[in-house]
Amino acid sequence: MEKQKLSPKSIINIIRAITAIFILLICILSPLAFFLAYFMLKDSVNATTEFFLRWTCASILTVTIGLLFQLSSALMGANNFPGKKCTPVILVGAISQSLIMTYLFATYQPGPDQMSRIYMLSWILSTTIIHTLWVWGYDFENTPYETISQSIGINFAQLSKLIMPLSAFGASILWITIAALMVRQ
Repeated sequence: MEKQKLSPKSIINIIRAITAIFILLICILSPLAFFLAYFMLKDSVNATTEFFLRWTCASILTVTIGLLFQLSSALMGANNFPGKKCTPVILVGAISQSLIMTYLFATYQPGPDQMSRIYMLSWILSTTIIHTLWVWGYDFENTPYETISQSIGINFAQLSKLIMPLSAFGASILWITIAALMVRQ
């Protein structure tokens, strides 16, 4: 039998597939590691560390869910999964904003009434980030957005160019609002 040699193009595709699987495993296993750290250290950590672990875990989980939605859309043929290129940067950003929020929490110690508003806005922020990551690079063809664009009389391609920046802008405003609630006495 003759041995078949792999072409350079197939080697590149194999490397891309392994890289994508590695990144997805990091996305899926990172929140699990933070959850385990939280539950193992829950009794022996202070409120600031607990806040960091919760916020970081929620941030990574939010990014993971958004990217998994985007991957499922890519598998159904709706887009080409542009998130695979920027996933490590997005995860570093999620952990960085967790550090900023923890610093604000430790420095300003918001009251219980502020914390309830912060947690409520955090859930809305998580949903907005999931939506932002999901629609990033999305085509909107054969989706509810296509129906919405037809009902208001614009092309769905124009709507897709509008939805992503609006969703990202909304997430930014929510994050700034949460940070402002942290520092307001």
